[in-house]
Amino acid sequence: MTWSTCLGNINDLHNDRLIELVQKGVDEARANGADYVVVLSHLGEKSSIAHTSHDLVKGTRGIDVVLDAHSHTSIAQERVNNLDGKPVLISQTGNKFKHIGKLLIKANGEMTTSLLPTQEIEQISPSVAQAVDDIQSQVAEQVKVVLCHSNYPLISLGPDKTPLSTTMETPIGDLVTDAFRHFHNADIAIHHGNSFATDLASGDITKKDLMNLMPFEDKMFLIEVSGELLMSMLEQCTKNLPSKEIYFPQCSGLRYTVHQNSDAVTDVMVLDHESGDYQPLELTKNNSVSLGTFYTNNGFYGILKDCKVLKADKRSIRDAVEMYLTTALRGQLGDAYREPQGRITIIDD
Repeated sequence: MTWSTCLGNINDLHNDRLIELVQKGVDEARANGADYVVVLSHLGEKSSIAHTSHDLVKGTRGIDVVLDAHSHTSIAQERVNNLDGKPVLISQTGNKFKHIGKLLIKANGEMTTSLLPTQEIEQISPSVAQAVDDIQSQVAEQVKVVLCHSNYPLISLGPDKTPLSTTMETPIGDLVTDAFRHFHNADIAIHHGNSFATDLASGDITKKDLMNLMPFEDKMFLIEVSGELLMSMLEQCTKNLPSKEIYFPQCSGLRYTVHQNSDAVTDVMVLDHESGDYQPLELTKNNSVSLGTFYTNNGFYGILKDCKVLKADKRSIRDAVEMYLTTALRGQLGDAYREPQGRITIIDD
């Protein structure tokens, strides 16, 4: 039996070429003598890019199994027909390590996938278990540090458990973008609305709470953006409203109005730091914008990815928020983030 690995890591993969490039890799693997082609993907069932795992199978030939991720879906075994009408296995293990995925290839070439509940798997290595317990104890001590106190909850998720920040301004979005702007002393800060994974309860806000809220390890960037490009980004990232928009820009130092029916953005204003007043956006003027690594990976539809980098920081987006809570706010959230601050206005016209 021959195995072959192809493609490796592809950076800046364009949505319209994904099927083409995967097919190229599959063909190369077969040409190199592979008996089986197993695709390890991160597409998901409700993908933030153009294709799902099902789309991948339907658009290609020569793949035997797709072991997928991204949407946190639990799929023990599903078969989808490829371009030649051949059934291809798709499996995904869900989230929070509830399952371990198993791919079984029998001697006759028959394949099956299944999900094994993690809690039912007997621990067979005491030394590994001890090492894991030690690490978890150390982490538990570090993440219980209190960063700030709030007298009210900050609700991030809607009834369907999707981030409210994908369709509207939220106090969470205001808080995080204020932290970004403060971190770089920038003109403007933006952050995508799909990044928040949980709510913040009232009471003490710990490092663990912040990690649960913002689970991604994006680094901080300061870039230079013209008013014209900023306007294009706002128009592109709001035109799908009122439907969920993962690139919906939560903002600080910026105000704008979205007209949902006409897909227009008007009244774009930028904060003047000297006067404290908002001034109309100047299309020919450059602004410093603080944001996370997300923008470099086609975030905000890739509109900002070629902007001049003023500063690439090794610290993470969580570090920026942590510093803001502990230093600028001095450990007390106050009333500033009890309600949205009126930075984004959405009109049905």
